[in-house]
Amino acid sequence: MNMRLKLLCLFCVVSVFSYGQLSWESGLTPYQTDTATLRFDATGTSLAGATGTLYAHIGVTLNGSPWQLIRGSWANNQTQPALERISGNQYRLRLQPSINQFFRHAVGGISAVNLVVRNAAASAQSADLSLPVRVFDMSLTSPVVNNGTHFTTSTSVSVNATHQGGGVQYTLLDPSGQILQQLSSGTQFGFNLMNPANGSYTLRANLDNQTITRRFFVVRPPTLVSAAVPTGMQDGVNYLPNDSTQVVLVLNAPGKDFVAVAGSHNNWQPTDADFMRRDPTSGRFWITISNLTPNQWYA
Repeated sequence: MNMRLKLLCLFCVVSVFSYGQLSWESGLTPYQTDTATLRFDATGTSLAGATGTLYAHIGVTLNGSPWQLIRGSWANNQTQPALERISGNQYRLRLQPSINQFFRHAVGGISAVNLVVRNAAASAQSADLSLPVRVFDMSLTSPVVNNGTHFTTSTSVSVNATHQGGGVQYTLLDPSGQILQQLSSGTQFGFNLMNPANGSYTLRANLDNQTITRRFFVVRPPTLVSAAVPTGMQDGVNYLPNDSTQVVLVLNAPGKDFVAVAGSHNNWQPTDADFMRRDPTSGRFWITISNLTPNQWYA
């Protein structure tokens, strides 16, 4: 009985000591959206008194699965992050601009950072270490977007989102920045956009001064305007001899119900004015693009 108790106590001491090798510099567990700094204490490890640079084999526990999103590859000093020596056996590693961005992560809950510290030759290393992270992630489940854009002919667009973390405040903004809907302490978000205007919509989730933003662009074609292609205009870009600030774009797009023009001239965000007219005879689409700067390249 006494031997079991001694072994149990010894195990507890070793476990606490191993966990104590790694800590958050702030003393607080950060959200995955936070900037954070890891502290590593090499005292009592095979890395104690190391004279060279120490490197981190580092990943995260993502959606419950450890060692995901690993930075670089083992023993590669060019791709794995180097620790900064503070003094003696004390080191730090900054995860910035945020934990998400450090691991080049977009969607999913990060609940821990996983770490093995090694020397430059990979001949000495720490044990597998882990530190908890506070999960905060938001997913836009609808509308379905393609490269950030949602094309629709419907009179309504359903906006839905879910998140991981505590109760959050959701805010939906229209293209002009006006608030369409707010939901406090919600576990999910749902809202129907009626007769949505074309443009960029923003959904924000806020928790303890942490904010996640998701954006989607709605393209909803207006009533098709039927008009003849101006005389003399050919397929492609037509420059006007008497006005260097305008061009006429003509496009042959059989089978298309509508065509909108997106480019650097409208910040890749078409409005109603950027939908092309259709020639009733040839079926070709065309549009006059104005307010251009002469001798400037546009994409």
